This record gives sequence, structure tokens and C-alpha cells, in this order.
Amino acid sequence: MSTTPLASPSPSITPLFFISVFLCAVVTAGCGPHQIPSTAAQEVGDLKPAVEDVDAGTMRMRPGFSPGTYTVIIVTPFKVSTTGVSDDGQSRLAQDMIRPLQSQLLKRLQLAGIFATVVDATASGQVAAGEKSLRLEGDITSITQGSRALRAVGLGMGAGAAEMETRLVDAQSQNVELVTSDWRNAPSGAFGGGDSRKLVSQVVCEMAENYVKMLERLSGRHHATVTSGPPCVVTSEWPVAAGAEVRVLAPALGDKKQIGVVASATQDTLFFRQEPQISTRPIGVRDITQLEIAQGTHTHRMRNLRIGFSIAALVGGAIGAARTKTHPACQPNTICLNLDSVDRFYNAMVGGLLGGGVGALIGASSGDVETTWVPVPLPRAH
Repeated sequence: MSTTPLASPSPSITPLFFISVFLCAVVTAGCGPHQIPSTAAQEVGDLKPAVEDVDAGTMRMRPGFSPGTYTVIIVTPFKVSTTGVSDDGQSRLAQDMIRPLQSQLLKRLQLAGIFATVVDATASGQVAAGEKSLRLEGDITSITQGSRALRAVGLGMGAGAAEMETRLVDAQSQNVELVTSDWRNAPSGAFGGGDSRKLVSQVVCEMAENYVKMLERLSGRHHATVTSGPPCVVTSEWPVAAGAEVRVLAPALGDKKQIGVVASATQDTLFFRQEPQISTRPIGVRDITQLEIAQGTHTHRMRNLRIGFSIAALVGGAIGAARTKTHPACQPNTICLNLDSVDRFYNAMVGGLLGGGVGALIGASSGDVETTWVPVPLPRAH
């Protein structure tokens, strides 16, 4: 039996500390959507959005302006910036977000009650003579789905993002009264992955919500109606929301399910754009055999995490125990304790935790991300 002097230094706990800090950083990275100050916002006339706003990112308004003094607001369809959105894939994504963004703005403005009349310019831009009116214009100046693979790694990497710039124009004088620039990152939790389109849709919806919050605040109204408005999620009810990703089985599209994007939907017709095409085609509800909507993604990441941790912890523990050095025998006239077994246990524990942590990371980041498809009940004539 080997022994060692009682005064021998105790083993260091530095490896445990660093692995704990690293794992905590991974787990806590990337929460919900968050704003990023915009430094490249365009100047409109003599106004440039350079004042930070708690809701709308950055803004600038003409002195004395108050949206509460107007009775009508006309919401025009946003445009896609050709300079900020040059990639074909990003351009299609931005085009798909225009209608959901306008729909959210219209609904939340109606709920807020700031204006007596909220007009959808795509349906009718006519306003009664003498009405004091504002026209909301805007551009999607940047958009990206990010990287699903990087989001799966964690640490907030691979997040999608979107940026919009808006202008409130006095309809009578044509003066620009208020400009904003809002740039937000999409949510991406630890090992999140996540459906890219859904995450960007959530960002766009939040932009609309916070823009109306800003108008409420500037008009002196403080209601809870905006936050209780339409949810920033895609529901599996008919008619499905514009911009939603769907999977359609219909004779007009062949004998296999086709994946695409909803341009719009009425009570009896789905306007469907099949990726990567640009044109849309109408499909009658009676001609749709099955319709499914994307509701996020799923993986076997937790199962892989547990497997990776278990295997790597056993290997790391065995290596740690095998590398334990035998202490020299006690010298005469010293008080000794047998610490060989204690050291072996400690090294096995450290090796197991280190190996298990690495194995958990590898396991959690492995595995294909699959879209979760939810059936949509279709209205049928009785």
C-alpha cells in the first residue's frame, strides 16, 4: 500500500471551472429577438433616424409632430430595397414578408385606436376630402434567414435578421413627418436550430407591434391593446397567413406533396408560390387533397445529447483513472494518508465531466433538423 505525506498539495479544480463556464455560456446564449442599433439608415429629406427609441430602434420626427392629431392613416405595401437586398433568395424572402408585415400593421393600428380610420392602400387608398391623413411608407432594407447549422451549435451564432425603414408622410403637404429604422436579430436558443422562415416572420411581426407601440406613445395613448393583438406565430387554421410555408398535395401540382409559400388565401382559394419560382398560382380549396403548414422544426438532439454524454463520460472517466500516478511511499517520521484511491476517483470524475461535456456538445449539434408539418383543416362545402 503506497502512502503520501499529509502536506501534499490538493489537485487543481481549474478544468471543472472552465468547463462549467463554457457550458453555462452555451446554454444561456441567444434568447428572444433583440434590437441592434442601425448605423446605415438613409436620410429622408432633412430627417435621418438617429435617435434611439425603445420600441422602433432609431427614429427622428419633425418638431411639433404628433400622430394623435391625425384622423386617418393609409398603410401602403412596403418595398424591397434593391441595394440592401441583392441576393435572389433574400429578395424572395423579403417579398414573402411584405404581406404579413402589412397585415400586422393594419390589425395592430386598428386595435390601438390612434386613428379613426385605418386604410389598406392595397384595397383602397381613397380618403374623404378634408380628412387629416398620414401615409405610412417603408422598405425592407435587409433580411437574412441566417444559418440553421450554426444556430444548432449555440452561442447565438447563425441568427436570422431583418431591417425595415419607415416614413410617415403628411398626405396633404407631402412632408415627411417621422422616419424610423429598426434592425433586429431573430431568436436562436441554445442548440436551437429552428425553422428559419418562422424565426424571421417572428421578427417582422415584432417590428410591426413595436412600431405601433411607438405611435401610441407619441400620440399620448397608453393601452394594452397592441400587445394583445394578433400573435406573432403562424396558426394552423384556414385561411392560412400570407408568408407561411406550406406543403400541398393537389392534382394540379402532381402526385407528390409540393413545398412552397402562401402568397395569400381567401375563403375558397389558395395562392401558392412553389420554391424557387417567383410566380404564384391559384388553387381552389376543393382541388386540394391535403394541406400542411410548417410549425417550426424538430430533431433528436436531446437523445443524441444524452448518448454523447454517456459514452464520452465513460471514456473520459476511464482515461482519467488510468492516468493517476502512484504517490511515493511515506518518509520516516511523517504522518501519511493513502490518497491513491481518492486521486483516482477525482481524476475519473474530472475526466468523465470533461469527456461528457464534449460528448454532449457533439451529440446536441448532430442530427438532421426536420420541419414539423401540421395538418390544416380545409373548409368543405356541405
